[in-house]
Amino acid sequence: MIVTPAVLALSVASVALAGIAVAAMATSAGLLSRFRPGDADEAQLAREHRLLLVETTLGGVLWVQLLALLAFLWVADDLHRRLAGAMCAAGTLAAGRFGYPLLAIKVAALVLAGLWWLVNRESRGALSPGLVRAKHLSLLGVAGLLVADAAIQLRYFAELSPDVLTSCCATVFRAGFDGLGSRLAAVDARAGQVVFFALLGTTLAVGGRRFWSASACERAGAPGGYLYAGLAAATTGAALVAVVSWVAPAWYEAPTHHCPFCLLARAEGYVGYPLYAALAAGLLAGLAAGAVRALRPLDDSGALRPRAELRLGRGSVTGFLLFTSIAVWPLLVTAFRRGDL
Repeated sequence: MIVTPAVLALSVASVALAGIAVAAMATSAGLLSRFRPGDADEAQLAREHRLLLVETTLGGVLWVQLLALLAFLWVADDLHRRLAGAMCAAGTLAAGRFGYPLLAIKVAALVLAGLWWLVNRESRGALSPGLVRAKHLSLLGVAGLLVADAAIQLRYFAELSPDVLTSCCATVFRAGFDGLGSRLAAVDARAGQVVFFALLGTTLAVGGRRFWSASACERAGAPGGYLYAGLAAATTGAALVAVVSWVAPAWYEAPTHHCPFCLLARAEGYVGYPLYAALAAGLLAGLAAGAVRALRPLDDSGALRPRAELRLGRGSVTGFLLFTSIAVWPLLVTAFRRGDL
């Protein structure tokens, strides 16, 4: 086990977040069983205030979880100096059985919590029973992921040992190596570009037509919202493949260097942070736009208006455009060209 102040702080924070989420879920369950929006007595007002407090608390948990994910990546990169064979966070994660599964759970928890926060922000104050129950029952998934995050992170750090020889990112993301990273690195760069830009073009075309105005959102109806949410998810998947297959090599100006974690390093100007943040914004806002449209039949108060879907959709389109701008920048301004991939 490797123990540092950063590891201890990260472990304590994850356990605290899981505890807060479980407490919030339990509180919601108790309040929902007695929720009667038609009543105007003092007990109902108290329940509404407590539900609002739960929503506010979960909003804080989201932002702390975001900071925890960033801190985890920083800690993983910092720990590589203590591990033989590791050159960046990729090696640190590969040094334990639970490294990459832990990263996947952290990202999933952030996506679900972020989606919940966006939908809640657009429907804050709405007291329609169906909408309130749908939002607060979904806390079960958020709490479950945060509990899994805390448990697996403790297990991961407990098993991490400086005596273990791990693999560097050049090995993990090398064609022919056993693992998902090697399979992504083996994707032909031109094929990765074709798939990504084809999906991006389709997503922007559908989004541009749907989110042109509030009336356009309304005319497209629910199927259009589900279509865009699906395209946003597919584009994000293609973008992640693109990062490994051609975006990272272009930024490194090295066709054989595919590591997505080195983009977070100082040597690359920390470009990975805005790159991944833009992609996350595109995905979360796109999924939230679809969720808002799906929840509108449950909203008797009319809080989820087409304007909410419009704001989220435009935010999603902006996120994908920003990601693409950062991704293609080195191909435009450096001596490294598409033909070098």
